[in-house]
Amino acid sequence: MSSMQFTQTIDIKDINNAVSLNTISCRIKSIANNLDSLSGITFEHHPPYMCKFPDGVNQYRVNCRVIKQGRKTTWDMVYEQINKIHAVYYNHKKTRLEV
Repeated sequence: MSSMQFTQTIDIKDINNAVSLNTISCRIKSIANNLDSLSGITFEHHPPYMCKFPDGVNQYRVNCRVIKQGRKTTWDMVYEQINKIHAVYYNHKKTRLEV
């Protein structure tokens, strides 16, 4: 069993907070639905949080983790399902989990 982490983000500049929060929440639901179609995959995520930057451009972020069991589903299949919704920054350090 191994896991991989990524962060889904959305900039808040020209649109309001409620629209941004709704958009990122919809992305997470869509990613969860896509990953649900893959065998041996568990998808976990934290609630959205806001990052404020000095230049006035803020972001909502959601930290996510994918746990993969077995070899039937490849990491490339996982990346494909996530990137169908919106490309994200991946932490490419995959962690082997003990059962």
